Amino acid sequence: MSELHSQHALAVGYQLHWFQIESILGVGGFGITYLARDGNLKRSVAIKEFLPSDLSVRREDSTVEPLSEAESDTFRWGLDRFLSEARTLARFQHPNIVGVHSVFEANNTAYMVMEYEQGSSFGSVLRDPDNCSEEKLREFLMPLLDGLERVHEAGFVHRDIKPNNLFVRDDGSPVVLDFGSARQALGVETRTLTSLVTPGYAPFEQYNDNRDGDKQGPWTDIYALGATLYRAVTGKGPVDALTRAGAILKGHKDVLVPATMAGAGRYSASFLHAIDRALAFQPEARPQTIAEWRVMFEDGAQEDAGAVDFSLGGEDDDKTLVINSNEEGVPFQKTVRLGNAPAPPPAPSQGSASDISGSGSGKPRGRRLIAVLVAGIAVVGAGLWWYQQQSLRPVLSEVQAILDSVPCAALVATASGRSVSVNGFATQSIELAGAEQAVAGLPGVGKVGMAVTAVDRSYCRLLDFYAPYWKVNRIQKLGTAIATPKPGNVFVEGEPLMLDVAAPLYRSYLYVDYHFRDGYVVHLVPDQRSGPVRLDAAEWLSLGEDGAWVVSPPFGQEMIAVLASPVPLFADVRQGHESDGDYLAALDERLKADSTGTEGRPVTADFVFITTKSPGE
Repeated sequence: MSELHSQHALAVGYQLHWFQIESILGVGGFGITYLARDGNLKRSVAIKEFLPSDLSVRREDSTVEPLSEAESDTFRWGLDRFLSEARTLARFQHPNIVGVHSVFEANNTAYMVMEYEQGSSFGSVLRDPDNCSEEKLREFLMPLLDGLERVHEAGFVHRDIKPNNLFVRDDGSPVVLDFGSARQALGVETRTLTSLVTPGYAPFEQYNDNRDGDKQGPWTDIYALGATLYRAVTGKGPVDALTRAGAILKGHKDVLVPATMAGAGRYSASFLHAIDRALAFQPEARPQTIAEWRVMFEDGAQEDAGAVDFSLGGEDDDKTLVINSNEEGVPFQKTVRLGNAPAPPPAPSQGSASDISGSGSGKPRGRRLIAVLVAGIAVVGAGLWWYQQQSLRPVLSEVQAILDSVPCAALVATASGRSVSVNGFATQSIELAGAEQAVAGLPGVGKVGMAVTAVDRSYCRLLDFYAPYWKVNRIQKLGTAIATPKPGNVFVEGEPLMLDVAAPLYRSYLYVDYHFRDGYVVHLVPDQRSGPVRLDAAEWLSLGEDGAWVVSPPFGQEMIAVLASPVPLFADVRQGHESDGDYLAALDERLKADSTGTEGRPVTADFVFITTKSPGE
């Protein structure tokens, strides 16, 4: 047992409510994970204790306290987030995400009770070379992508994905463990616990989280999972992000050897290219969503994506392409000219450039010259091709203009290389199909992926109203969000309606509304009891835990929307329900009035479409 174990862990046999500590499963900078016995249900569970080692210490009476008064505020902030986010994680129901049963406070800290998974860590599984084949890795990866996508859709990032936090159950299925480091993806407070960073698996934005430009999101987890695959392909983890940054900032080449080089010949080009895309140094150069990344693993996907740029910026002006000939052929490579090149060695005295037969070297000199010229032409051609590929990239403003022309839709586009991903909501229409074709025909667009949720035409008026505020939120990544804990957002009659709502990157008043297909709206937040609801920047709110709202007929597709405004939209709380027409007219009047005064910050929106059904459906 290490010193950290003996100094900080609860003793074996310690009784924590009805859980008895049996052993220690793991220790990290964020806390300690125990194997415990649930005395009520007579089963084993894993319990994560919030105990950040750089902020707190265990007292003799088993309580936890901050190291000093100066650390108290940060400790409390972290504890509050641990509690609230555990409650959200407990609602995830996915076979590849570790189940969170409950969370509670004790010993002046908090504990997250999770499913105890039996099997082996992915790190130990990789010790067997047979488990590192592309087929095995794909079998392991694809279910994990589904699970992480579910987490990201709820507005969270894991932040500590690595081989030892991925598990292979005894039945061979994968599962993501240890959500003790998870947090909301966008706009969280700038405070962070730096000990959460795992070198090699954490991207640079995790080291530099206190800067506005270095926000974390799904791309952060994608980097870490890409690093895990890199470990499987190459036998070792990637160079850590700080080392990469140091080399790049000094003007040197990125020290990370691309997977397309390290795994060439042993894995498909699309598989290796997808890993390299995930490991791009700049966050915006990586896939922005799991859906976008998943497509890159398809055969041939790398053909339209172009080469991965691992750098921070453009090429050094003093780089040149040099052709090196040797006895075996005429390979060429990119090199850096560090100074004046030495004079070439004198030509052999025997023969000349026009002497086709050659002499002295025993090699046909004319063929050699032709080979050099051919290689030179190849270099020029390759350079021209590279230039064309770099200059022919999608112009998002052109893509967005096409999407904005689609009626009854809320659509935004992102680009990765020459691939364009379209996300949002729309009715199935000729205009939507035409927009997809028009985007595909734009200069620089190689592939178009459509991830569009089909919406009933009865919601066109609502969709057109909310779309501008939804687009601002998505394009500017302001963080307003609404999500349900149900897979596919499907609710069965009698189930409680539960929602998680997040404020944008600034303090805002929230308005959460349930729109029915028959044209009326129920105001969930605010209501007459709560009064105006104002959340701090990136704060989130859980709704429906008390069972106040229960699913009942009529069934079908229904819309729940959240509007976030820096100032109140109404002087008084509106009555419980009204017609969509009256409500939208009132909103439109307020949002367009000069007196609204949004303090220079936009009103934003997000919405989710749920499906309600009877138990027999």
